Amino acid sequence: MRWRIYYDDGSTTDTLRHASSCGVLVVNHLRKDGSLARHHGRDHYWHRADQDEFYAGDLLGLIDALQNIELIDWWGAGRTVPTKQFMEVLSTAIYDPDFQADNIDKVSDPSRFTSKPIV
Repeated sequence: MRWRIYYDDGSTTDTLRHASSCGVLVVNHLRKDGSLARHHGRDHYWHRADQDEFYAGDLLGLIDALQNIELIDWWGAGRTVPTKQFMEVLSTAIYDPDFQADNIDKVSDPSRFTSKPIV
């Protein structure tokens, strides 16, 4: 398992072929070096096929990425939801047994602030 997208309705997908572009809340991505990137709280998410990497950013980040649109094979829109709903989805992503890694990217993962399940 290399990555999973978590949506506002509680669903997930791990195939770009079936990935919806609406309602994205969290993306877990195991990088080639074994570290875990967890992207959330962004307006836009995209995947670059040439790097097999997920990215997240605001409108300017997306515009910058689209300068090489032929390299973007998936784009998703983030969504603002009530805090309780977001925390439930984030908790699912944090404790997903397929994505437990010791080397978590601290920049994109605020879960480092808690050691308990978020309820």
